[in-house]
Amino acid sequence: MIRLLITDCDGVLTPKYKWYTEDGKLIKRFVTRDMTAVRSFEQLHGVPTYVLSGDDRVNKKFCEMHRLGFAKSVTDKPVYVGGIAAKCNVQLCETVYIGDDVPDVEAGKLCGFFFAPQDADPYVLEHATSLPINGGEGVIAVLYNYLKKNHMLQQEDE
Repeated sequence: MIRLLITDCDGVLTPKYKWYTEDGKLIKRFVTRDMTAVRSFEQLHGVPTYVLSGDDRVNKKFCEMHRLGFAKSVTDKPVYVGGIAAKCNVQLCETVYIGDDVPDVEAGKLCGFFFAPQDADPYVLEHATSLPINGGEGVIAVLYNYLKKNHMLQQEDE
């Protein structure tokens, strides 16, 4: 059973590109149905979500607004994955990792389950299970439905 969800942010929760305003402010687009899925993970199944990201401005603020765990991780994602699992008292074999870029591979390989959006880097797709959706279009929602359909989520009251 899945007990922890850890995800990269850019390229998974957001599309692979960034928008800047005329005055240089960064704007990112997140999908509402991903947040609905995150709430379902936590409220219906007791599965917390943590976001790893090298961008601690917009992504950190987003996580704070939605009460998601956040870890700034530029280079050593496997160390962060292990630390988050330990903090949550969850074994790595009970952990799902979602990533789309080469730095995500080693972190994903540590976990029991490693998924990627279909537009992930080809190297990532060699190691991860591809989800039938591009990054920033509802990856978490598709993952939630996949895990639920395959009976990989425990009901909170069980």
